[in-house]
Amino acid sequence: MIIYLQNQHNQCSIFIDVELKAVESLCEEHEYQLINYLKATEIEVGLLLNFGKNPELKRKVFSNNIITNQIKS
Repeated sequence: MIIYLQNQHNQCSIFIDVELKAVESLCEEHEYQLINYLKATEIEVGLLLNFGKNPELKRKVFSNNIITNQIKS
């Protein structure tokens, strides 16, 4: 799911790819899938949300072939 946000004041636009999962816990394959979506769409920010037994949120930022990882549980 791609979310588009636009700020009217400084005319800034951002696209965010949001991947929703309902699994026991997130695994590397879920992260790789999000990274591949970011590369394919040239979107820079992705969120991986798990609504399973252990809710998790992972944020990935893709910029110039560099992946940064931020995890929140």
